[in-house]
Amino acid sequence: MVDKLGLVLSGGGAKGAYQVGILQYMAEAGIQPDEVSGTSIGALNASVVSAQKDISEAAKCLEKIWKQLADIPPLQLEKNKFLTTVSLLSNLIPAAKISPLVIACGSLKGALNLSRDVYDFFSASHKQEEAHNRYLENQEANVYKTDPIVDLLKSYSQPNEILKGLPLYVGIYKSDGSLSDSINYILSTKLGFKNKDSEFWHLQSLPESTIQDAIIASAALPFLFKAKAVNGVKYRDGGIGGAFDQQGNTPAQPLIESGCSHLIVSLLEDGSFFDRHKYPNTTIIEVRPKDFISDTFKDMLAFEPEKIDTWMKQGYEDAKRCIGNSLSAIKLKNIKNQSANLRDERLSLLDSDNFEIN
Repeated sequence: MVDKLGLVLSGGGAKGAYQVGILQYMAEAGIQPDEVSGTSIGALNASVVSAQKDISEAAKCLEKIWKQLADIPPLQLEKNKFLTTVSLLSNLIPAAKISPLVIACGSLKGALNLSRDVYDFFSASHKQEEAHNRYLENQEANVYKTDPIVDLLKSYSQPNEILKGLPLYVGIYKSDGSLSDSINYILSTKLGFKNKDSEFWHLQSLPESTIQDAIIASAALPFLFKAKAVNGVKYRDGGIGGAFDQQGNTPAQPLIESGCSHLIVSLLEDGSFFDRHKYPNTTIIEVRPKDFISDTFKDMLAFEPEKIDTWMKQGYEDAKRCIGNSLSAIKLKNIKNQSANLRDERLSLLDSDNFEIN
């Protein structure tokens, strides 16, 4: 029996359209979650799920939102910003450190040396220097502004509606600056180093004035978007934290801790390192892409009609395959358990009537 069902929506930029298809299948099958969590684009989608009265309304709203995102440019370049590696890095690295970048990229050893060099710039002792903190404050890079997508989502996930809606958790990461956050993420995902974990905030426990800030912070990728200050502390995309095993990007933990017996988990990466076996006492249904979805950073920003439509359809088909088969198995198991319980109950009644079975 499903005592409490949680829905986990992971991050993945524009690939979040895939989650619309999952919700469409859930609405069609009458599967209503009791709680929801999300990180990055998953947090934005989850906020709509929380604010709407049921899964059917949430699916309709998100379909409308994503179709509008396909028709308008949801990410707009800030004035005089250009998306190039050198221009991004030059905002945060002293000029003397830029020239080794080209040389370092020629070999793994060189790249590692450069990483250590840059990391030293962000060392604990250096972070205490007032000049360094002023430098970060003035040079914090952000290439894109998200006004269109944020304004659109606000129409369907007002903070006052979230306060009355499904319990909602979002993954956020306490920022050490764009470059430091990025280096730690890369070292964790590519070389296996463990970076610090993300935090999970229960939005209904926050002041109403802070709810929207927390959702926006959860989707603030380093370099591309400005960190969001909440109560004077800067936060970023929750997918950065616990990157090696997707701790932050796939926020199953807060729903399990809140008592969900079953989870439906949406994954937006081919070969995601999320491991459901870490949670042996929870039944987890993963919706993973059956067919190749994307492995490029560019696709995370590809809010294009053709791709959005393809990802929505792919999400629906994968949900039908993954959730449908799993729920059938769970129902059969529940029927078996109910039959066993009925058998034991009848035998107990016979025993109380002094009826002996030889």
